Amino acid sequence: MLDLTAAYVSKRRQSGQALGKFQAPAFRLAELTARLDTARWLTRAAAWESDNGYDTRLRAAQALAMAADLAAMTVRAAHQYHGAYGLTAESDIRLYFLRARGARAG
Repeated sequence: MLDLTAAYVSKRRQSGQALGKFQAPAFRLAELTARLDTARWLTRAAAWESDNGYDTRLRAAQALAMAADLAAMTVRAAHQYHGAYGLTAESDIRLYFLRARGARAG
């Protein structure tokens, strides 16, 4: 979802230049990328703990909670940058939105 949004803002034009050239979208996508890296590291830490015989329940729960929150934040940003197209049935972002909403509710 983040890759789709980054590709889209590099193509979508506003005021004669790509939307991704503006600071607000660029900083928002950079923040989401940093949070994604953090979620990946938490997942790797849980896997390492599991491989080495430690109790992984806390670390795995942290990774799951962070991933679910990150999915919700990313889908909101994706909808914002895709505009009305992000709400249509043809948009892949709409599918991600439905998945993220389901993951957060569970």
